[in-house]
Amino acid sequence: MEVALPHSRYPGAHQQYCTTLPPPSSRGTNMEVPMAGTNTLISGPSRLTGQTLTGKTVAQVREQFASALNIPAKASVTVNGVAVAETQVLVDGEEIVFAKPLGQKG
Repeated sequence: MEVALPHSRYPGAHQQYCTTLPPPSSRGTNMEVPMAGTNTLISGPSRLTGQTLTGKTVAQVREQFASALNIPAKASVTVNGVAVAETQVLVDGEEIVFAKPLGQKG
């Protein structure tokens, strides 16, 4: 499944498979990161800020916030604009976006 990201700010933004991000210290300084100590979760029109999710996997976050953010079961996930696997461990300051693939209803 190809994940189409809304922008091409990151090299290789259109990836065929989910990836695992490198450790935060090697991610470079060109990423816009929100205030340290908090994460932002987005699913459709729902946005939740100020969450500390350090050490949790994407799968754990999906399960924890599924009903609060109305996260679709088949939603793909990006962290700071990069498609990641459900096993990705999160760190402070990341933006996690759950989105349905383009062209799918309900």
